[in-house]
Amino acid sequence: MVLDSLRGLAALTVMVHHYLLTFPSIYPYGQEDAPVLVKLFQFSPLHLVWAGYEAVLLFFVLSGFVLSLPVINGKITDYGSFVIKRWTRIWIPYIVVVSVAGLANLLVGHLEVAGMSTWFRGAWQGMNWEGYLNHILLIGDLDRFSAQFIPVVWSLRYEMLASLAFPLLLFLSRSLSWPVIVLVGLILNLLGNLYQGSLKPFQFLLMFLVGILLARHQVKLIQIFRSFPRSSHVPVLALSVGLYICAWLGWHPSRSPVENTLLDWGITLAAALAIIIALSSKTAYNLLTWRPIEWVGRISYSIYLTHTLVMLVVVHVFGNIVPVWLLLIACVPLTLLLSHYTYLWVERPAMRLGKSWTLRQPSQTDSL
Repeated sequence: MVLDSLRGLAALTVMVHHYLLTFPSIYPYGQEDAPVLVKLFQFSPLHLVWAGYEAVLLFFVLSGFVLSLPVINGKITDYGSFVIKRWTRIWIPYIVVVSVAGLANLLVGHLEVAGMSTWFRGAWQGMNWEGYLNHILLIGDLDRFSAQFIPVVWSLRYEMLASLAFPLLLFLSRSLSWPVIVLVGLILNLLGNLYQGSLKPFQFLLMFLVGILLARHQVKLIQIFRSFPRSSHVPVLALSVGLYICAWLGWHPSRSPVENTLLDWGITLAAALAIIIALSSKTAYNLLTWRPIEWVGRISYSIYLTHTLVMLVVVHVFGNIVPVWLLLIACVPLTLLLSHYTYLWVERPAMRLGKSWTLRQPSQTDSL
């Protein structure tokens, strides 16, 4: 599926994002004395290749789209089966990688590496047994970087919360017109940005709602896009890219909650446009169905889970012997290799387990 490939490309940008954050000239962002090339790489369209937060929002929109398709097509009708399959799909591979990360921290996390960024030095600093339990249950202060066994855990918590709330999101998509649903999503996003503590999960419901709407209206949206002259496709793509990285075009160090809200809206619109283009454009289809990219899409979740584990282990062990930039280059094929086998040995068995559990369940009355 072309959307799996799109997810794979997004996972690669998250990997590049975290690898670049190890350099003190890049993180913290917006340093006045940073080299010109670093500033250009940060605050220009080149940021597209390492737009990490933006990729996570794209993941959320894709999840809304992909999760709603079986329901829209009548293939999933009960809530219990949906939750079991989603839980085994996300949680089992996640907790395996978290456990390996905890062991890796015990073995090599104490090794100091000179010349690294504050982001790298902050990794694994707050890991303990209480934090491990919080990771298992997806509770506690998982937004605090030093407490994270893997830096992507915060997004997985919101992914699971949205999955639990998915019947309500689907109900809204059936009961309200699409402008009203979008308005509800925009308001929830604003509330989540304004009240980052108790209401933070609301921030990301917009993306899932937009994904559901795209799935529900995909035929019409594809027809509309294909009705445009081919000469307009490039401007639409440029608009999508511009909105996607709008946070980095004229970046400043402190943003208000309202500014962050507007950026979320722009990124979500960009993600929606990217999905429509992927589904509608023959050129995009040919690119996204190229075998290497299809493979990356297939192992994208494992890439997302394992890339920082690979980087932290390799740099902690060899960072005082081999130049870090060379180690990071080596981490790319190592991550892809580990992700391939994580997919084969962890992800696929987890998915089969979820399927077998749902086949054994009696029919449920709670429907989606």
